[in-house]
Amino acid sequence: MKSKAHTRVETKSSLLDTIFLSEKRKTLLLLLKEEGPKSSEDIKDVLDFPWKSITPQIKKIN
Repeated sequence: MKSKAHTRVETKSSLLDTIFLSEKRKTLLLLLKEEGPKSSEDIKDVLDFPWKSITPQIKKIN
């Protein structure tokens, strides 16, 4: 049986993996953190990534 602290560490590691194992996810999250909410058009323009490659990243962090 896992302790609550161990479960929190696993959850935190999982979240960090989700964020930092993808450069696009990391860039997207940093953009939103620094500049606040953005429309899909703003995100596409700022990140200069094809929108098709961004939507799966948004789904993963959602």
